[in-house]
Amino acid sequence: MKVLIVGSGGREHAIAWKVAQSPKVDKIYCAPGNAGIAEYAECVPITAMEFDKLAAFAKENSVDLTIVGMDDPLVGGIVDTFEAQGLRVFGPRKNAAILEGSKAFSKDLMKKYQIPTAAYETFDSAEAALAYLENADFPIVLKADGLALGKGVLICQNLDEAKEGVKEIMTDKKFGSAGNRLVIEEFMTGREVSVLSFVDGKTIKTMTSAQDHKRAGDGDTGLNTGGMGTFSPSPFYTDEVDDFCKKYIYQATVDAMAKEGREFKGIIFFGLMLTEKGPRVLEYNRPYCMGRLATVAQAMGEKCDNLSVDQASKKAIEAVRRLCDDVKIPKLCDTKFRMEDIDVLAEHALEDTATQTNIVRPTLDDVKTILAKTYYEGIVLKTVQK
Repeated sequence: MKVLIVGSGGREHAIAWKVAQSPKVDKIYCAPGNAGIAEYAECVPITAMEFDKLAAFAKENSVDLTIVGMDDPLVGGIVDTFEAQGLRVFGPRKNAAILEGSKAFSKDLMKKYQIPTAAYETFDSAEAALAYLENADFPIVLKADGLALGKGVLICQNLDEAKEGVKEIMTDKKFGSAGNRLVIEEFMTGREVSVLSFVDGKTIKTMTSAQDHKRAGDGDTGLNTGGMGTFSPSPFYTDEVDDFCKKYIYQATVDAMAKEGREFKGIIFFGLMLTEKGPRVLEYNRPYCMGRLATVAQAMGEKCDNLSVDQASKKAIEAVRRLCDDVKIPKLCDTKFRMEDIDVLAEHALEDTATQTNIVRPTLDDVKTILAKTYYEGIVLKTVQK
């Protein structure tokens, strides 16, 4: 079959890389693509917002399936255009893509259908937002309503920062028209976890969890970014968390959209905060998040010497956690660790997996690699610190 991928960024690169592995695929096109994507696909000089040209290209080249990676064309209605011409396309229609296209819409949806999320207020004028902030508790979160490439969120520690944030978003239009409306939201604390899912309008199937590094500065400071590096799975996304989210968040969201006459088909990205009161929805993010998509694709499919990365990392993290509880190794809570510690931990972790009969036992090198990666990512440190 022939596949057309719409977009030109990291997520489209990840999609092309994965699609190229399918034995069912004979040809991949990407519009407009980039130099990296060209390794897997023929790049076509049509921009992602030229819907009619893209549909015409799909027809002329007998494309069997189009996958839309970017937000803007989905929110703009590319799926509606393709479907109107009888073309097979993967992604939500315009009236469903608003789930990510408008934070105000998604917050109102969650409130209406009692999907756990942070308390919030929505404002159409800077004056009204500033008046509200005078009596607000801090820290507080400001969110540009529309698409802002994952960067339209400001975490403000005090009133002065919040006032400047309102000015940047609503008056100076730092994020363009995305800032025409503003959502001011309660600041939540906890572990932030991402879960992507496949949705057919009625049924939802989730992928493995992931975490990313959000803030631009060292020590988790500075502006939010679209994510700078990820790891998967998240050790904090437990079976209990999964059960709660499946019952109160995932299916509830799909059902809510259907009840609103906005049947969602495609990928829903759930940004979650694991608070002391339970999981809460931070946002419904981009249909594909570039770093997380690549990481999740690897975690779900790649093998590490006959042991899946998903299984291996979970087992290694569990082993290290138990080791910390049993032995109380002080170096694990010291950021100035030495690589020699990784070697010792790997040996202990490998011994710990010897009793596991339901998995293929990893090699010592496998465990060292996994531990080193998780250690550098901060998973182990953050897991064991009291």
